[in-house]
Amino acid sequence: MGSHFYGSGILKDADGIIFRSSTNVEDLPNFNGAGLYLSEPLLLAKIFDPKSGRNEIEAVIKRVWASVWNDRGFVERQIYGIVQEQVQAAVLVQPWFRSKVKRIDDSNFELSHYFYF
Repeated sequence: MGSHFYGSGILKDADGIIFRSSTNVEDLPNFNGAGLYLSEPLLLAKIFDPKSGRNEIEAVIKRVWASVWNDRGFVERQIYGIVQEQVQAAVLVQPWFRSKVKRIDDSNFELSHYFYF
């Protein structure tokens, strides 16, 4: 992945990309699921490892998507009677502006460009 990926466009001024988990069982009347799953930022300079040839985007997407099935999330859903087989996961991918973000729910977080997988 060359510099053209982040040298212009929506990532031009970004420090990186953040990958955030989302499920269809969040924000329910009796269950919100906040904080159960992984959100992971990736600095632009770390996207491609020239030594290994590895693209870190794929690895991060897999970790974030799989975090829906971590022990804490599974047990919490079980306690609230959520049918595990009906849980569907998604990964929200958006530019990450480290200088503006103090925590994942910071109101200054840039939400104008995002992608769901």
